[in-house]
Amino acid sequence: MSQIEVPYEEMKNEMVKELLKHNFGFLATSEQDNVRAGNMWMVSDGLTLYCFTWLKTRKYKQIMANPNVAFAIDNLQVEGVASLKGHPLDVPEFIKAYKENQPDAYERRSRTYFARSETDVRVIEIAPKRICRYRGKRSYNIPVAHFDILDVVKREAYSIRDMDLFYARTPAYRE
Repeated sequence: MSQIEVPYEEMKNEMVKELLKHNFGFLATSEQDNVRAGNMWMVSDGLTLYCFTWLKTRKYKQIMANPNVAFAIDNLQVEGVASLKGHPLDVPEFIKAYKENQPDAYERRSRTYFARSETDVRVIEIAPKRICRYRGKRSYNIPVAHFDILDVVKREAYSIRDMDLFYARTPAYRE
């Protein structure tokens, strides 16, 4: 098996469902030679991920310098571009996603992290460029473990067995 094309909307809908199952992951940020991966509470709205941090954190400063990030959740890796937004109460998409997808967590955090008294909390919005999911079981009529790739930028979806094919399609790795 080299590569199996999959309908983009089909895989996109699967990835949206998968993201909704999770409320915690690891955000990787970098600036020059400094790389950091930290655990983050998160919520999704479609393929968009939201999390929050404080103004004085290293990840906030690194995103300001380099918005390219990765977010790992269980068997998913999201490569994307982070945008630093305002206070949680000033980002209606974030609040809506939290209320709808994690109502109990929203209730707790609305009294603490999301309260107006927490003036230095900021929302991070991650727009995915590509999502990779490892599959250890059969899917898309593929009888072996494989990787599902959703390329949001190119609107392509495919499954591969060997990650060398993934890297071969990634310009940064071909140089």
